[in-house]
Amino acid sequence: MSKFTPALVSAVVTGLESGHSVRSICKRVGISTPTYYKWIAEAEQVNPDQNKVDFRDRVLAAEGQAEQDLLNIVWAKSKKDAKSAQWLLARRFKWSEAHTVSAEAQKELDRLKLAKARAEVEFLEARSEALRGMDTDSDEVLGLLRGIIDHPKESSDPGLEVLRLSKAH
Repeated sequence: MSKFTPALVSAVVTGLESGHSVRSICKRVGISTPTYYKWIAEAEQVNPDQNKVDFRDRVLAAEGQAEQDLLNIVWAKSKKDAKSAQWLLARRFKWSEAHTVSAEAQKELDRLKLAKARAEVEFLEARSEALRGMDTDSDEVLGLLRGIIDHPKESSDPGLEVLRLSKAH
């Protein structure tokens, strides 16, 4: 007995119009995804079954309607949200907001990041040396460091980020 019934066709078309995926609709109506695509392919054969042609036509119309409905939602949202507008531009007009960086520029950026990290380490070493030379006992020094690490907003010292990260790990 064939599962290809008017009720099943209507359920598939309704699901597609609602924007559901073919896979989820097939699961819902109890057919395999290959069966769905086989029915679509049968509409392309020489002397096709008119029911399969009607099915294919209804499926295409349903997919088009769902796409238009979803596009309308994104379109409306894009008027207020830049991310939605970028998404719409990328999908609809093949637009890309990605900025490409040449290999040479990327190497320079990597070199600068490494130099920054080295400078931060040197800064911390110098600061540690200065703290060692302070005329305080080690508990006071540790208290100072903990205060800086625990209250980073009170310290504008960018070199202490390494201390904060080491405390987090």
